[in-house]
Amino acid sequence: MTSYFDMLNRHGLKIWGSFMVGTLAAAIPVIVITFFFTFMLAAIVLARLSGIDPFNSSPEAILETLLNPGMVVVGILFLLFFILISLLTSAFTSAGSIGVVADSIQKNKTGVGTYFRYGFRRLFPMLGLHLVTLLLAVLPLIPVVIGVLLFFTETVWGVAWGIILFLLTIVLYIVYGLVVLHAPAVLIAKNKGVFEALSASFHAFRTKFGQVALSALILFAITMAGGIVTLVLEGLISGINPLDPYAEVHPLRSFLSLILMFPVNSALQVIVISTLVFRYLRVIHPDPPSDGTPGSLRSGPEAPSPVESSKLDREASP
Repeated sequence: MTSYFDMLNRHGLKIWGSFMVGTLAAAIPVIVITFFFTFMLAAIVLARLSGIDPFNSSPEAILETLLNPGMVVVGILFLLFFILISLLTSAFTSAGSIGVVADSIQKNKTGVGTYFRYGFRRLFPMLGLHLVTLLLAVLPLIPVVIGVLLFFTETVWGVAWGIILFLLTIVLYIVYGLVVLHAPAVLIAKNKGVFEALSASFHAFRTKFGQVALSALILFAITMAGGIVTLVLEGLISGINPLDPYAEVHPLRSFLSLILMFPVNSALQVIVISTLVFRYLRVIHPDPPSDGTPGSLRSGPEAPSPVESSKLDREASP
């Protein structure tokens, strides 16, 4: 079985490069489209305000002009468009990045083309998974909503129950995160549908809770360590204290920090996603050997059977 570090040693640079190329390919069109529509929205707002004298008009009149039904509809459409573009971009990058890692594990090959193949081919299933998980994430909010209502009763029991329900919501979100943790990996690596992926992720949570929780802890530790490293590097590059909210920001150095930190952030994403996918495919839900018997996965060529060895010996003898 190929180990995690062997996989990164063989394919790490290709995965890293694929992540950067794929992310840029997804981000640049979104930035251009967003800038264009923002410019159009600003032009519409200025056109509406062109007939108003800002020095002789009351704030109420200006606000009424901006909040007329036509402007509200335009604003809502712009917001919905921005949300849709963000969801599509997130689905594309998620599918592509998981696909690159999955192919490196399952097929021992990967590349930039793999990123785009999975990104486009599994775009809408991943989008559906994102939408379903977002909708399901609303359910754990119910206790905290009830808790807020009880908290504002300003009674001792109301405040106590409000705190309890708030803590319950935190626990529910942790459980929910563990339940759906591996759904994206299943969707791509196992080529499953949205609900099949959610079902498989829940099955992993139910049958191998310890391994799923360990995956979450490992990912949390990697994210925290990576966050600290990136925070320090950004501070060194930009020349400001990242913990000081009142520090003076230098636009040029901030832009330089954004450019230089992009490869670092991409490397962190490689480690996180590689860990998630590798642990699911090799630890939590490994494929059975080709002969169907229990045992570890084999990545190299199988040894010939005794019958085949005897036949080969006879053919080799004079």
